[in-house]
Amino acid sequence: MRPVMTHRYKMSGSVRPLLFWIGKDDIGIARIVWRRGDGAAIGYEFLVGTDPAKAPRSLNRWGYIAEDIEGADGSILALMTGADEATYNEAASNSSRPPGAGDFRAIQAHVERGAATWQTARVSTPSPLTVRDVDAALERIRHETAAAPSRGMSLPSGARPGFLTAVAELIDLAVTGVNRKADTRELLRPRVQYVFGQGAYEIHLREVESLRADYDGRVISAVRTAFEIRTLATDARTRFEITSGSDGDLSGVPVAISWQPRWWLRVELSLESK
Repeated sequence: MRPVMTHRYKMSGSVRPLLFWIGKDDIGIARIVWRRGDGAAIGYEFLVGTDPAKAPRSLNRWGYIAEDIEGADGSILALMTGADEATYNEAASNSSRPPGAGDFRAIQAHVERGAATWQTARVSTPSPLTVRDVDAALERIRHETAAAPSRGMSLPSGARPGFLTAVAELIDLAVTGVNRKADTRELLRPRVQYVFGQGAYEIHLREVESLRADYDGRVISAVRTAFEIRTLATDARTRFEITSGSDGDLSGVPVAISWQPRWWLRVELSLESK
């Protein structure tokens, strides 16, 4: 598929070692790519991570998702650095160690005719790779996941074939609804199920708010959307927020993203000026 739109973001982050948040700006980058193919085929890419040259303690954590979708079918390739710290002290301890080999968890999945198949791999590289080395990491990971055993499952009826696809659908719903002045309760009603690799999830909008936002030295019309993801197998919940433009060339484009993946860690992305 060919890229039709690309936007880049700066990352800021905050940690909470004890009671208070400590924040720092410009510690990493992100990139979102919208792609189109023949017919109704669409694709999305999301790259996000810290830059060890800027992040506290040279923190090197990043991930990448690519989805190609056509109707109810699609394919996913995703990776993330292997560290999965539960506490701030654990993250600080890992970051203080001398750099060694790179470590990634990767998944390649396909959704077709109501079923999903996937291959997972734990991939090591001779030296650590950063968010700026995504192409080198993807080449290694495609090879490793292709050689891994394949597993599969049936999909919930109507499940979307990817996380980015489900989020884009709800952002479009919110922006369109706000522009036509729809009742907010109508926008909060849909619950979209999707698959991501070996898991099935449900995502819905908790809040939708029309507002004015600052971007590139001007005030733009925007929509703030608060999401909640529920893991169907465990009922675990994850929340995050996206503020998107609601008209012109920024319609449906995230200008700010905020999420808190750990109780001690909060990350925010802001759209860079063109």
